[in-house]
Amino acid sequence: MAVSCYIIYDVIPFDKIPTEYVYVVQIQKTPNAPPHLLIGIKDNLFHLKVNGVRLYDSWEHLIEIIENKKTAIFIFTTTIPISNITIANLLAIFNPYDRVSATHSCFAPIKDFLKTHYLIPSCTYWYECLDYLYTNNFIQSTQGLFYNINTTNNIPLPTYDKESIQNTINKRLNRE
Repeated sequence: MAVSCYIIYDVIPFDKIPTEYVYVVQIQKTPNAPPHLLIGIKDNLFHLKVNGVRLYDSWEHLIEIIENKKTAIFIFTTTIPISNITIANLLAIFNPYDRVSATHSCFAPIKDFLKTHYLIPSCTYWYECLDYLYTNNFIQSTQGLFYNINTTNNIPLPTYDKESIQNTINKRLNRE
């Protein structure tokens, strides 16, 4: 049985965080696990975790953790100018969520945010949303750090399902 994959297109080596546009960060701890997702404006990162919502997590702190673990990350620069977004807008998106749970993953607030700006059709998984963003040219660039690049700069990753997301959440909850 063939494994279904999604593609992260045109990855370039990490240079710097986007300062003019909203960006989404995908942390890929292992190639076969669902990713962890964050949303950023300049140096401010926002994400939903098993132990709650993390707001204003600094980029430097994330890079320090990533460098220690050599975990692959991808930074997707959107076409949403930061001049159109306030911290209050992002906080409002995270308000309905207190933590990752059986009913919503780290993708839930990011999906809500992207839906309000791009009228994204219903999507269950990040890779479905990402495909829509690429197809409609809503991703300006994709940077990568600590990943194995192939000759085409396109990174295939296996798709995942609700069960694998729940298994990942359960593993993290058991560590708390």
